[in-house]
Amino acid sequence: MSGLTVPSKIIGFGIILIAGFLVSFLSDDVPQYLVKKLNIYTGNFPQEKLYIQTDRAQYFAGDDIWLKIYLSNAETQKPDTLQSLLYLALVNDNQEIIANRRVKVSKGIGESNFETDPC
Repeated sequence: MSGLTVPSKIIGFGIILIAGFLVSFLSDDVPQYLVKKLNIYTGNFPQEKLYIQTDRAQYFAGDDIWLKIYLSNAETQKPDTLQSLLYLALVNDNQEIIANRRVKVSKGIGESNFETDPC
């Protein structure tokens, strides 16, 4: 008769089973599987980067703020080829929206301006 009891045999089998799963999880196939899934995800839900260029660094009351917008694919860094509608909001120091714009972006580029109120 063996010195191991039934519960210790079950625990030992469980440890071997968990170790087997860990070894298979850490195999070379897992990173390839994750990369494949990530590529599928980024293909279905491409990420975009937005860059807004202004005509100057500082504005005063009554100045017009001219904007040029660049929208690119985050992975390839190439201009976004889909036509998009971008929503912009100009906020004040109190985080209150003082103006809204919808800007058409075509081939990754859009233009707009905000007219500020003079004080």
